[in-house]
Amino acid sequence: MFLSGRNPVMASVSKVLIVEDSLTMGRVLSYLVRQKLGFNPVVKASLEQTRQYLNEGYDPDLVAAVVDLNLPDAPNGEAVDVVMDKGLPVIVLSGLVDPETRRTLLEKGVVDYLNKEGRYAYEYVIKLIRRLVYNPGIKTLVVDDSRVSRGLMVSLLRQYNIDPMEAANGAQALELLQQQPDIKLLITDFNMERMDGFELTTRIRQQYSPEQLVIIGVSSVEDDGALSAKFIKSGANDFLQKPFSHEEFHCRIMQNLELMEMIQQLNRAASTDALTGLSNRRHFFEQGSKLLKQADAEQQSVCVAQLDLDHFKQINDNYGHEAGDQVLVAFAQLLEQHFPTQLCGRMGGEEFALVLPGSDAQQAIQLLEQFQLRINEHTWRYQQQPLSVSCSIGLSTDAGDLDERLRLADQALYRAKAEGRNRICSGN
Repeated sequence: MFLSGRNPVMASVSKVLIVEDSLTMGRVLSYLVRQKLGFNPVVKASLEQTRQYLNEGYDPDLVAAVVDLNLPDAPNGEAVDVVMDKGLPVIVLSGLVDPETRRTLLEKGVVDYLNKEGRYAYEYVIKLIRRLVYNPGIKTLVVDDSRVSRGLMVSLLRQYNIDPMEAANGAQALELLQQQPDIKLLITDFNMERMDGFELTTRIRQQYSPEQLVIIGVSSVEDDGALSAKFIKSGANDFLQKPFSHEEFHCRIMQNLELMEMIQQLNRAASTDALTGLSNRRHFFEQGSKLLKQADAEQQSVCVAQLDLDHFKQINDNYGHEAGDQVLVAFAQLLEQHFPTQLCGRMGGEEFALVLPGSDAQQAIQLLEQFQLRINEHTWRYQQQPLSVSCSIGLSTDAGDLDERLRLADQALYRAKAEGRNRICSGN
């Protein structure tokens, strides 16, 4: 490990149980599980093998099971019951798709029932497994004044590894959202007392964008599409007409969560430095300017610092750019660890910046001296070769906008370099 002193616990790799008697299908699923998910497949070709494996004891690494409906020793789907009895989410694959079997399986609570025909079925299985793994971290709220309807949606969400909160009307939902601001998915009925689904959606959108919180409207009112259009125009991401099928409900949930996560990933890519994960220059200026305005309104002190690695070019020249990149990544990690609540950014090359709201000059210098000591005492190595790493810091405590503060911090940084490096100079 490049960061000496860190002893990460090696997390065990998740597993997917594949119950499939076809050698070819088993290999295809195993390949996709390894390549797309990075999980370990556990393949069993019969009911007897499956039962023996499950009876060996609880395996906490198992996250889901993909089960063939028709096995030589279990032609009527007996393997599905055996696996479900162990509490595992089950995705059923079968060459037969008849309405009665489908209805029976969905009533049992399988996650989904898919036809083996076509390659996309296997890709869809992987998407389902990925969602089953990610979904426990998705905070969800179901809003409906009908206990029966609310209970049905809660039950369907739990099949999908989502354990939702519940509210009986819009007013209760807003209270819960205030207490749990990290809710990511909200499903709301239209016709409710105290506050209906339209008003709830409109009020939520005053604070949360569609990329921050997915809202899906539902209703049993039939009015040739006008209601769904009104819901979406009010800010909902999607709409479902009651009654809906299990599959449609799950498909809409998966589609909307995936879209939200894709947009969040794009936003992160646009705002973070690809190498270090810190704020990039653009995002640093956006957020830093907001912090300065907020601090000015609250009459708080704010300091801005520029940090630059000393003799960084020598590391690249002597050990290569891979070594330089590792130093930058490790330095960024130490910076985030030391300043967990402050804005940290990579401004380019080996130069970093900090905004320290609530810190006057004396407090900022004390924090930066502690960080500089941490850098000096850290053991830096590349391929067992010791490296010499230090940083110079320029600090600005003057008033002004972010550009002006960074300009003063940069002048102080150059003075720190000129005076011998590995020191802190103030721009005042």
